[in-house]
Amino acid sequence: MPSDQKSNRRLSAILFADIVGYTAMMQSDEGSTMNRLRHYQTILKKEVADHNGEIIKNYGDGSLCLFNSVLDAVHCARALQITFQKEPKVPLRIGLHSGDVMFEEGDIYGNDINIASRIESSGIAGSILMSKNIYDKVKNQSDLSFQTLGTYNFKNVEEPISVWALANQGLNVPKGTTSIHKLKSVADAAFSKWFIAFVILMGFYLIYSYEGPNDPIKKSANTTAISDIPTKSIAVLPLVNMSGQSNLEYVCDGMTNAIISKLTNISDFDKVVPRTSAFKYKNLNKSIPEIALELGVSNILQGSFQKAGQQIKIDLQLIDGNSDKQLWSHEYSGTWEPNDIFSIQSTITETVAGLMNSEITESEFASLQKMPTKNTEAYDLFLKAEYQRNISDSTSFSIAIPLYEKALELDSSFVEAYLGLSEIWDTGGLVWGIYDQNNAWTISKNNLKKAYKIDSTLFSMDHELFGGSFYYDWNFDYTENVFLKRTKENNFNYEDRVYEDYTIKTGRYSKALELSEQLIKNNENYGLAHFSKAEALFYLGQTDQAIKILKESDPKFSDSQFYLRESTKYYFYLKEYDKFESQLDRMMQNFSHRAPIHLWFNVIRYQLNGDIENVNLYLDKIRSKYESNSSGSPAWFMALYYFYINDQDNGFLWLQRSFDRHEVEMTWLRSEPLLQAYKEDSRYRDIYQKMKWPM
Repeated sequence: MPSDQKSNRRLSAILFADIVGYTAMMQSDEGSTMNRLRHYQTILKKEVADHNGEIIKNYGDGSLCLFNSVLDAVHCARALQITFQKEPKVPLRIGLHSGDVMFEEGDIYGNDINIASRIESSGIAGSILMSKNIYDKVKNQSDLSFQTLGTYNFKNVEEPISVWALANQGLNVPKGTTSIHKLKSVADAAFSKWFIAFVILMGFYLIYSYEGPNDPIKKSANTTAISDIPTKSIAVLPLVNMSGQSNLEYVCDGMTNAIISKLTNISDFDKVVPRTSAFKYKNLNKSIPEIALELGVSNILQGSFQKAGQQIKIDLQLIDGNSDKQLWSHEYSGTWEPNDIFSIQSTITETVAGLMNSEITESEFASLQKMPTKNTEAYDLFLKAEYQRNISDSTSFSIAIPLYEKALELDSSFVEAYLGLSEIWDTGGLVWGIYDQNNAWTISKNNLKKAYKIDSTLFSMDHELFGGSFYYDWNFDYTENVFLKRTKENNFNYEDRVYEDYTIKTGRYSKALELSEQLIKNNENYGLAHFSKAEALFYLGQTDQAIKILKESDPKFSDSQFYLRESTKYYFYLKEYDKFESQLDRMMQNFSHRAPIHLWFNVIRYQLNGDIENVNLYLDKIRSKYESNSSGSPAWFMALYYFYINDQDNGFLWLQRSFDRHEVEMTWLRSEPLLQAYKEDSRYRDIYQKMKWPM
């Protein structure tokens, strides 16, 4: 308590400090936590005294301190955080504000104390947050760095408060999902007032428009009702890069991918959200309950990653998706060496499984303990390659391939690197026409076989070879045998749509619908699963329902180039020409790659609009692709155009060329809508028989 008791007011710099996760730490290890608390109080006493401040109160796991100098308060806060980064570490967050404080009957009061407390409680471990009052007085100090976090409305504080973070090296700055999500921004507050009024009006509307028990209000197509969310379900949000180096983003993403992959391999989980769906929330400002509801999970795992030299640290929190309540938090630290890296990944997986009451089988546990590689440099190269592969365009692929190859030079038994290479060549040759399709499949298949020879337990070779055998080899005897076997065993991989695509192309439309519904059940945030259902309904003649599903899915999935490509095509087949053009515009604006299918879309657009000059321009571009022996099935798309305008001779000329080139899109021969009118033509039947279809 201050010595000057006669004066009951003082203008002070206020420092609030609090140990993050103190209660959970006490429950986990009371003895160790008490040692940390005593260490915290010893260091606090020393640093506050060294910076001319006073400890006014200790609150068990937190403290209130006052300083006459704002600069002293900031320097003290920085000294505390730097010290507590070293063992024994203390996960401290600090809030700073300045203003009037009042002493009365041995206690301390004031609205400014409340503000300092609110700022502190909004931080994360290792952070120092401050108000504008503090920032304005120290912003010109050359030894201090800052980052603005925005302006927010605090509970029981009338005026909005602008918040800054001290951003010197070694300090954590809230970002992304670990940001000050407990606060409501000024813009959010204005929106909330509007939204409340909107909800009230909608409430009246629903009350008066409700027609009785047989007309229930339908839930959104892209969210899950809370009552439908399985208990053992989880999404891992991308780890936030707190290293202060943007070039380490690939490490954060790689560590996130590894945790997702390991959790996915535990069969007792009801649902683990795949990477593609979870990463949509990277740097997206949404609350945990919003994300959990949209992803259809009960739990969210979020956190941050730091790397300084060879030292790494991961801070994690498991959050209840409904209540936004923190269920668990922990800090993992070690060195950037394979033993530590993979041990941390496995420990996280085991801990999260235990917290969610998910059992790990003996074989799953054994799999968790495997080290993908013992070579640090190989793993680093692999993470860089994976980061590029997930960008998924010709430039990123060209960067990724030599990184994978270099990793394999350092460790020829690195299975995941072989699988990454296989995926790139497969996607680049099959989907986007970046590489010669036959050469691409040969390289992809060789890498698969090398991986399988090293560890046959990691994946099903039948499944991995199924797509290539169908699209590239036209080995229909093999694919049909695999399909019939999996049908008999009801053993389909519901993480991709290769079997649904196979059923469409072989005319099993009811089975395609069944598989698409299983895809959605497995992951309702997989855009191509919803497209697949619309596709199956189209072939079953339920076109209105197909259109409805596509229009409901567009807002959520049109940032995916794969969904965008397929929905564009089917809007054309469904004669929804406005939607066809709007999806095409979005695709041309957002994605730079121009495969033959993209050029064909433009041919169709200009044909619909009667712009023959541009029709010929884009036909020449497709023809040029064919003449340069490009993959991506240019001859097939030339044929489709001529069949569309009912020029049968040119259509069959280009169809024969597509067959001669063994183009991937020829697998559409049986089901392609634009060919249905010509199936009795002898030229069609001749090509069909030469392909040796199984049915």
